[in-house]
Amino acid sequence: MPVRVADLVAGGEGSLVANIGGNIETVGYVRSFSASIEKIKEEIRLIGDRWTQNKVNGVTGSGTMTVYLTYSPFIKMVIDYAKTGKETYFTFIQENRDPSSSIGGQVTALYNVSFDSAVVASLDTDSATIEQEFPFTFSGIDQPEVFTPPAA
Repeated sequence: MPVRVADLVAGGEGSLVANIGGNIETVGYVRSFSASIEKIKEEIRLIGDRWTQNKVNGVTGSGTMTVYLTYSPFIKMVIDYAKTGKETYFTFIQENRDPSSSIGGQVTALYNVSFDSAVVASLDTDSATIEQEFPFTFSGIDQPEVFTPPAA
């Protein structure tokens, strides 16, 4: 079956929300968002085998979100932690859904999200907009909806 360019999912077609303490916040002004899982491996050598093998013994989740500077509850979370020591863990729910594609949508939920850092103040005379980058980690994932095979 030939691949139809219409089935390629446009990078900007989707949405991102955060469930923070039961409150659903639409994450507006997102420029980019990505999350990945990395396998944690331990190198193992066995007698009589010249190869070093790798035993997978866990995973770690991390990602980055870049937003245009507007109101941000995320900056407040980092400042609140700095002032009180109380961390706020939350859930990101990210959706890819391109209406011109026949493959449907994909929804990914990331649990126990925690920001690594946040720029808390910024000015830049060479930029028309100010962007904020938020690196994060997470420790749980679900994909309740995945893309379907393309229509023939």
